[in-house]
Order: sequence, then C-alpha cells, then structure tokens
Amino acid sequence: PLSLLTNSRQTSCQRGPAHCWQSLMAEDELPDEDTLRILVATDSHVGYSEKDKVRGRDALDTFEEALQIGKAKKADLILHGGDLFHDNKPSRGCIYRTMDLLRQYTLGSGEVHFQVVSDPSLFSRGMVNYEDPNLNVECPFFMIHGNHDDPGGESNLCAASLLEVAGLCNYFGRSEDLEDIVVRPLLIRKGQSQVAIYGLGNIRDERLNRAFQARKVRFETPSDPGQWFHIMILHQNRHKGNKGGVPTKACIHEEMLPSFLDLVIWGHEHDCEVKPQESLRGEFYVVQPGSSVATSLTPGETGLKHVALIDLRKGVFRCNPVPLWTVRPLVMRDMVLSETGLLKTDTQAIWNALTSEVEAMITQGQEEVQRRKTELEGRGRTGPRALDVPRLPLVRLRVEHSGFETISGQTFGQQFAGRIANPDEVLLFHRRGGGASTGSRKVQGIGDVLEIEEGPAGEDDGVKIQDIIYKYIDGEQNLQILSEPDLNDAVQSFVHRAEPCAIESFVKQAVESTNQAVLKESRAVGEEEIRVQIQDRAESLRQQRLSAATREGTATLGGAAAPPGSQAKPEVDLLGEPDAPAASSAARPGRAQDLIPPTAAANGDEVFGASQPAV
Repeated sequence: PLSLLTNSRQTSCQRGPAHCWQSLMAEDELPDEDTLRILVATDSHVGYSEKDKVRGRDALDTFEEALQIGKAKKADLILHGGDLFHDNKPSRGCIYRTMDLLRQYTLGSGEVHFQVVSDPSLFSRGMVNYEDPNLNVECPFFMIHGNHDDPGGESNLCAASLLEVAGLCNYFGRSEDLEDIVVRPLLIRKGQSQVAIYGLGNIRDERLNRAFQARKVRFETPSDPGQWFHIMILHQNRHKGNKGGVPTKACIHEEMLPSFLDLVIWGHEHDCEVKPQESLRGEFYVVQPGSSVATSLTPGETGLKHVALIDLRKGVFRCNPVPLWTVRPLVMRDMVLSETGLLKTDTQAIWNALTSEVEAMITQGQEEVQRRKTELEGRGRTGPRALDVPRLPLVRLRVEHSGFETISGQTFGQQFAGRIANPDEVLLFHRRGGGASTGSRKVQGIGDVLEIEEGPAGEDDGVKIQDIIYKYIDGEQNLQILSEPDLNDAVQSFVHRAEPCAIESFVKQAVESTNQAVLKESRAVGEEEIRVQIQDRAESLRQQRLSAATREGTATLGGAAAPPGSQAKPEVDLLGEPDAPAASSAARPGRAQDLIPPTAAANGDEVFGASQPAV
C-alpha cells in the first residue's frame, strides 16, 4: 500500500547499523538471497548514425556489451535511464535489432529471484513482463523514456511502448498529467531487502522546474518508508552552476528532489561520473553513468564509458563501475594558432602544423584501440556473439584561429580517410569569446523576416531551438494570439519527433480557443474592437506568465540555501580506492569503505504533511 510522503525524513535514519559487506560477500561473488543486483545504463542512443558505414553499429554493439555484462554478472534486473533510442521514431531495422538483442539477453529459462509488490497499474499492461504466462523472462528490463524517445503524437506512444507490448521491457515513469505530477514507486522485494525505485521520464526542463517550484510534483511512498531503500531515476538536465552555462530554469537542481531519497541515478548527462557523489546538502548520493556512445565530439565524451553494477542489501549499497570496452575511442586536443609562431599568410605551414598534430592524435587513438581490445579479450566471451573494439578512432582538433583564415575541414580531413572514423569533422575552428569576433554573422531581416545570427558551421555550441524561438518573439516581435511556450512545444515536436502536423494542429487549436473565449467573454461588435480585445487578452496572459516566472526565480534563489543546522557529510572513498584520504575510513566508524549507509536527514525536525507535495 502507498501513501503520500509523511515524515519519512525522520524514519530514514532509524535503520539498523550497516554490516561489513566484505565479510558477507566478495565483490565477484554471485548475489545471495538478500542482495539485489541491478545493472544501470543510460543514454544508449541505439540508432545513432546508423547510416554511417563506419560508425553505424557503434551504439548497438555497446548496448549489446551492456546486456552481456548484465548476463555475465548475474544481474537480477537491468534498469535503463532513458534515451535507449536516438531517434523519436527509430527505423524498422533499428527496432528489429534492438528487439532481437532484448530477446537474446533478457528471455530464458532462468528464474527471477525478486518480487514486484507495487501496484500493477504502474505498467500499461497491468503486470510485469516476467509474470506473463506466455513469456519466459530471466532478467527483466526496466526503463524510463528520455528526451529522444519520449511519447508523442495522437496515440501518445513511444518506442518503449512497442517494446513493452511485445513483452521485452517494463516501461514506467510516465506522467499523464503535467499539471499534477505524481511519482509512484516500483516496489521490489528480495529476501530481507526492500527497494523502492521512483522513475520519472523526461519532461521539458523548464516545465518540470516550474512544477517543482509550484509544488506540483508529489511522491508516493510505501506505508513504512523507513524499511525501504529509496532510489530515484530521472532523465533531465542537471544543474552545473555558472561554469556549466545551463540556464537556471532549464535544468533540475538537486535541492528540488525530496530528502528521503537514498540514491539518485541521473540520466541525460553524457559525462560519465559513475562513482557515487554526495548531493550538495548531503542527503543522498548521485550516480551519473553517462552515455555509452559519443553523440557529440566534446571533452565530456572523451573519458572511458561505464555501466554501473549496483548491489543493494538491507539498506546499504555498493556501486561497481564496469567499463565498456567496445566504445569507439575519442581523442581531442586544442591548438591556438597565434601561439605557434606561424605567419598568418603562410597557409601551407598552417596546413602542415595541423596535419602533424592530427597524426599524433591518430597514434594516440590507435594505442587506445589496442588497449581496449586487450581488455575486452581478457574479459572473455560473455554472449552468443563475440564483440570487438572499433578499429578507427574518433579525432577532433579544436583550433583557435583569431587573426587567421580557416581552411576547409572536409578537404583537410580527406587525407585521413580510412584511418579515422570522422574525416569530415576532424577540425573545429573557433575564436576567443567576447565582442563581435566570435565567428558569427547576422542576417538582417527583410520585412517580417526575423534576424538570425548564424554561428560557424559544425560548431557544438549547444544552441537549442527554444532559445532561438524565445529570442525572436520577445519584446516588439511578441505574438498576439499564440502562446510562446506552446509554440515552442509544437516546433520541438515538428523537428525532433518528425510530426509534420504539429505546428498546424497547434495553430488551429489556439485560434479556435481564442474565438471561443472572445465569443463568450467579450461584447465587442466591430472588427477593430475584437482585435483590441484579443490583443488585450494575450497581453494579460503574457503578463501573468512573466509575474509567475519572476516569483519562481525568487523562490529558486531563496530555496538554494541549505536548511539551518545542516552539515555536509565528510568525504569517504565509496569504491575503496587505495589513494583515498586517511580520514575517509574514520568518517563512518565500523563500516567498510565500499559500503554506503542509508542517508539521514540533516535537519531531523522537518516533517512533510500528507497533503503536501514532496518537493
């Protein structure tokens, strides 16, 4: 039975002391009857560049490696944090190959050693797939949707819905009412261990941010929350502070999440930070597995990719990162032409300098390919198909060229064809930030055409469609009838979800609702009076949104501070690495370093009322 969150912040610290895990189970041993082993992966992006003859199978092969790891490590279940598919409408071949892999690695004659005791209505089919009498499932696959594979269209379905109806996955974490978001847990019991997993599929970051500020996000918990280990898995932008450059409202802050959580698994972010980190307030731990394929050639994608193997036993957990050796290596370097001593007019010398640098990067990439191949062979074959490391590395040289002319990246890259996987994208020219010398040019508007600033081709600047929309419909160019946020949603559906009628349907609905409002609320008779009435109504709604946004911004700033009396937890070595500080083991006496105890609240007298949302 479930109840709204009530006083679980106090009860979370009343669990018994953690036992020494190493005396109970070695790291490589199989899980016992009280240990729930979960393989966690996020952002697989199956289908990415599937038409590329060189990189077409990268995402699919790494996804198969993750499934092989789960099978070899005897994981009880696989938990995926969204963006299983790269495209909102995957190709038939992509869906076919994904379904074939799920059949190979999740179906079988083995037994499922845990019970799902939550409400069956959490799943659209009314049951977990391993309870289907027509299926033999030995490693259930649970997943939420991401921003790439979210539901939409008239049917409001997604690719995960197709996998679920085929009995290959258990899709949860979908919010039907965005004005009243209720997060219901997936309750799992294995022996004496009880785990509640709160899944929240991707919602537009600004909308979810507003929902948290307006206290429209509620969490249901078990009737005895202190007896459960609470995990949340979500797929959203993570607040990175000023350094990350993410707008305040286009992300989710850790402080927004309820404090009764013990562990948060953060999807959508591609940087691999699989080692558990304490939240800013020290209330829970955060694991960010990252993507399993480099979908953008950025510094965050250069590190070795991992999946997380999480063992939970009676209120404690251990996170073991497992490397993914089939990921194509990415080598990135920076070069500043003004520091090379080359003449600005000596094009051949610049060409030779860039070529020499790329040659060194190719050598580094080939060495990494051989290292990963050796590691993969050392692991041994763990599935029906032997996997291999991609032969060609990815190479990206970022060139700061202030005062220098650029050269054609495609022409330059052709000399490396057959030696690297991305010869057309090997160079990225940019200029120092600030002023007007950023390499952008402005296309002046003609009549009603908007002015558009175009950045250098191929630059990974993270500009989003909604940023362009909001920029050019603000101020004097604002809309008179259409709602800007709703227009943004329609454009997103048109571009990312390939829904050709999204904008047309939105315009028709907006015009029809405006007509109905004018007919019911207005007594204007002339055409000009009706036009003025419509404009006044639109301006009134716009001002209401601005006022609400101002209040939300104030609440965000006010809510960022830590509660009185709260203290950050001391740093501990969560993975038992030898270079950990000596004080780590003393921070939690009597507990093994690779054990993570259930988190307790910093301010014990905070109580959530049953009628209040848990935010």
